Amino acid sequence: RYVLEKGTYDFYLGNNVRDCEKIYSFNVAETKVVAHHEQVCAPIEGFTRITAREERDNLVVGYEATPVSTENLKKIIIEYA
Repeated sequence: RYVLEKGTYDFYLGNNVRDCEKIYSFNVAETKVVAHHEQVCAPIEGFTRITAREERDNLVVGYEATPVSTENLKKIIIEYA
């Protein structure tokens, strides 16, 4: 899910972060869901992936199982074709 949170959004333009100036601003009155996506192409067979995990204030290599697809891709393709 992608959301646009309520608040003021300022846009800056410039050659670098020190030389920018605000060129546009707009306000979002309330938080809006702008897109809602579903899982479709997750792996069919799981595997172990590398992750970063914190151990004694350091990042170290960790491992975890990948999520596997819960959707029938063939059915989805036929449904939307």
